[in-house]
Amino acid sequence: MDAFFEQASAKMGGNPTAEQLKIVASILSAYPCAVLFRLIPAQQILMKHLFSICITSYIMTAVLHSYTGFMHVAISCLFTYLFMKYYKGKNGPWINFAVIMLSMSYCHLYRQFIGFDVDGSNDYSGALMIATIKLTSFGFNVADGRTKDQSTLSSYNQRMKIERYPTLIEFYGWMFFFGGFLVGPTSEFMDYMRFVTMQMFEVKGKTKIPYALNQTLFLIGKSLIFVAAIVFITPKFSSTKIDSDEWRSLSFTNKLIYLQVAAFTSRCKYYVAWFLSEGASVLCGFGFNGFGADGKPRWDRFTNLYVFKCELAQSIKEMIDHWNMGANRWLRYYVYLRVTPPGQTGGAMSALTTYAVSAIWHGFYPGYYLFFLSVTPFQMLARNLRRTFRPLVFVPGTKTPKPVLKFFYDVAGCIVAMSIINFLSVAFNLLYWKPVVRAWAQIYYIHYVVGFAGYVLWRMCSPTFRQYQKKREANAIADRSRPPTPPVEEKTK
Repeated sequence: MDAFFEQASAKMGGNPTAEQLKIVASILSAYPCAVLFRLIPAQQILMKHLFSICITSYIMTAVLHSYTGFMHVAISCLFTYLFMKYYKGKNGPWINFAVIMLSMSYCHLYRQFIGFDVDGSNDYSGALMIATIKLTSFGFNVADGRTKDQSTLSSYNQRMKIERYPTLIEFYGWMFFFGGFLVGPTSEFMDYMRFVTMQMFEVKGKTKIPYALNQTLFLIGKSLIFVAAIVFITPKFSSTKIDSDEWRSLSFTNKLIYLQVAAFTSRCKYYVAWFLSEGASVLCGFGFNGFGADGKPRWDRFTNLYVFKCELAQSIKEMIDHWNMGANRWLRYYVYLRVTPPGQTGGAMSALTTYAVSAIWHGFYPGYYLFFLSVTPFQMLARNLRRTFRPLVFVPGTKTPKPVLKFFYDVAGCIVAMSIINFLSVAFNLLYWKPVVRAWAQIYYIHYVVGFAGYVLWRMCSPTFRQYQKKREANAIADRSRPPTPPVEEKTK
């Protein structure tokens, strides 16, 4: 099998590598597996669990030869299963969270020091990152099921709480589910159980999995678009060439353009992997998310991104909210809201803690921390600028936009937000401190200059504009509350 991938890579000129082809083939193998999974009789729940366990184990060991990765994930799963089963203290979820994060941190540090800077079958950090989301959320869900005062749980946590502790086969069937083991999408345990027991598909006492082929083909089609972008655009605008002599020889304007396009091409590989993985989950039925208002089935349970919201975002927050949504959901419900005291809204400390966990989850390359430490103040500045200037493009005292002003406001927000994100993504792509700083120096740290100018603008204009807004709204309210002027009576002759 290894010889096949090596020959295929050689015929393609070595790009992608044989190791990368193995990963792609492993993701694609989920499609025939999804077809076979649907053929398993509905009442054969044990067979469904064993099917996923056997398929994923085979791919990890026989195809990817990731024996260390397989054992690391399996042992991490066993720890969480046993610990949460027998330890019933209130700090159990946090202890489990810390142990699993430390386990993943070991993988990241090993990867970094060994030199796995390029994705390959020997690098199992992606699979472990998915497992980390599942295992840490599982700990909280078990604790939620044991909580006496259920009123303290959010509606989301109410749905995901685990009241009956699963068997070991059920647990590993979920953890090793073939549809999302390598690159996601991640899933909640209770969603998985509703899926394999067919409860997810019960409507008015009848159970039937809706037709999923059209949505599957649609997702495959979207992934092929970004495959084409990788094949035709990446060779000319590759993030690996940033900080090279060739890139440094470009003019200032061309460097800015290059960074914008290179950031897009670096995101394309995630689009391909996530769309393909989501397609497999849809094909087997797990992506079903109920019916819409029009009566048609929804297949967005595992939607991990919205491309237009990511590429044409009007703010940094909008881009982040629609990128890697599975991880965002985990960070929201199992980090941000868990560290926020009950009855309070999350503040700066909750946000910083969440960003810190997100950074550790990604790894320990300095570039990750440059990115996250930079994103936080940019996002806070954008929030303040939005509060100051956005009301000006609306009719005073209403939510009705002024069409022309709102259009230019949105376009300007999109250009600034995406430019800053793309410049900051250099840190994510180059990973190390020196090349990142050298690359930013070549563009004179323009994103930080823009950020500082925005901060000065906000400090100078905020008091005046806030006062002006209050006066506009007061006048608008007064005009609406003033009785209409009676018509002038015509004089009769």
